Amino acid sequence: MEKEKGQSEVIFIVLFVIGVFVVLNLTGVLGGGKDKEDKTSSGNKANNAQQQLNQGNIAPPSSTSNNPPPGKDEVPPQRFNLSPAGVLTAGTYETQLSLNTNESAYCRYSKIPNTLYGSMDKTFSRDETKLFHTIIVAGLEDNRIHEYYVRCQDSNNNKNTDDAVIRFGVGGVANSPSSPTQPGQDVSPPYRYNELPDEKLPSNTKETIISLKTDEKAVCRYETVSGVSFGAMRRFTNTDSLYHSTQVLGLSEGEIREYYIKCEDEYNNINADDFVIIVEIELLEDLIPPVRTYLYPDSDLAAGTTATNLMVYTNEPATCRYDKQQGVVFNSMKYSFSKKDINTYSAQVSGLEDGITYNFFVKCKDTEGNINPGDVMIRFKVGE
Repeated sequence: MEKEKGQSEVIFIVLFVIGVFVVLNLTGVLGGGKDKEDKTSSGNKANNAQQQLNQGNIAPPSSTSNNPPPGKDEVPPQRFNLSPAGVLTAGTYETQLSLNTNESAYCRYSKIPNTLYGSMDKTFSRDETKLFHTIIVAGLEDNRIHEYYVRCQDSNNNKNTDDAVIRFGVGGVANSPSSPTQPGQDVSPPYRYNELPDEKLPSNTKETIISLKTDEKAVCRYETVSGVSFGAMRRFTNTDSLYHSTQVLGLSEGEIREYYIKCEDEYNNINADDFVIIVEIELLEDLIPPVRTYLYPDSDLAAGTTATNLMVYTNEPATCRYDKQQGVVFNSMKYSFSKKDINTYSAQVSGLEDGITYNFFVKCKDTEGNINPGDVMIRFKVGE
């Protein structure tokens, strides 16, 4: 009995060991399979994401999405070879301005510095490549420095934000500044040039900016009469630099106004003479014929009157004529008025008779050649 019992215990121990082994192996197989499955799943997900990215279904990282498109031009044209420079021969009335750009462009200029490209009204011509630009400027004067401020725009609408300056003199003008190389050496007052405006202004101009430049830092003053001392003059609004400007008001059609200017540099050298800026406003073209008023006689004359004076008044200087027939053209009218006073004209008629009504038809022509299209009538009767 004891022997059979011992054999049973041995068999139980063997079976227990075998069972533990089996359980451990099964656990390893299942865990390894799950790990393999997880790795396979992760690999599939990564492959799917890469495919979607390649197909454009997933946006790339935001750190690269804001970069500008490669090759986009955001640089305005470079300007070089500006001409002319130096000093042109005395008596030069006109010359050609020119420059090159490093890319196809459209160029403009202004006589006023810091003018925006879109506000410049003078445009250069250009060659087929749009790399070489030219324009003719006229009205040059001797003993003056002329400056033209140039900006360009390329085909991508990139505009220059600074000026390229074409600067030259005419007739031996000095281009070098009069300011000293060492403090205390300057004994020359500022050189004044580039006055603006330098051409007639439109007839409706009521105010404008007058300006000039100096070859050294200075303070400039002005007055409307000559010979005023520097200290008694009115100061420019913008001054104490190389460019000086101020606004002037109260201009009217046909007016010519002169501004007399002196400047003082930082070494207290003051101009002894006046520099003149002339502002001229265009006179609107006169297309209106004279207005005829104050016609005489304006009532009947007394019986027995044999002669009288015809009179007409106009609102401007004119030549007046009359005729006894209505509708006669001005140059064919038989009789002329004489000037009696300012804008007053008279003509004597004689041979008048009692009981007769007289009609005289009048036209006038002003100094601009404007003629009245119709007649005005002087009508009276001599009493019986």
